[in-house]
Amino acid sequence: MPYQPLPRRVLAAAVFVAIAATGCAANKVETASQLGESRGALEAAQASLGNSDSPDLAIARARLAEAQDAARKGDHALARRKADEADAAAALARSKGARDRSEKASDELDRSLASLRDELNRQPGAGGPGR
Repeated sequence: MPYQPLPRRVLAAAVFVAIAATGCAANKVETASQLGESRGALEAAQASLGNSDSPDLAIARARLAEAQDAARKGDHALARRKADEADAAAALARSKGARDRSEKASDELDRSLASLRDELNRQPGAGGPGR
């Protein structure tokens, strides 16, 4: 049987299928990578907050679950979007936790300084102007 080239339509369809398959594989890898990053961000936020029950952390958990569900269903665009939302919520939770810790430290410092001022004012001649 002599060599007969494939019709252009068949060749074009084969190329299209190969490109689409590569794109799907890339989407899966990209989605899996982003889900892993989101899991890491969530774990870091949980570690940073300790036992604190942050609403933002709850949102991050819910968005990550939605992302994982979308990935299982093959909706990689939705999965990546939900993973981004989980990252943002986890970052917000960490930021609010850091702010709360800073405010507590600042309040403690203010109380300590006030206590020292009171003690200095109670001791005659200890730190007043005319020593």
